[in-house]
Amino acid sequence: MSAEGTKSETPGHFELTEEQLGQVRVVRQLGKACEHAMLLLESSENIDMRWLNIARTQMQQGTMAMVRAITKPAFF
Repeated sequence: MSAEGTKSETPGHFELTEEQLGQVRVVRQLGKACEHAMLLLESSENIDMRWLNIARTQMQQGTMAMVRAITKPAFF
């Protein structure tokens, strides 16, 4: 199997290698840790929710970007 994996039955997708699957798991764990931190901060009285929501959106974008960097989908 190549580093990019083999073609999947789903157009534009590839079967992931064990290494890639492990990397995706790490990113997902990071996302869960970020979500947990956001929930803790939301319950605080002195938090600027506008900035917390910006942080949430950018964390979501960052974890999605990391997964795409690993999986290298062949579509937009």
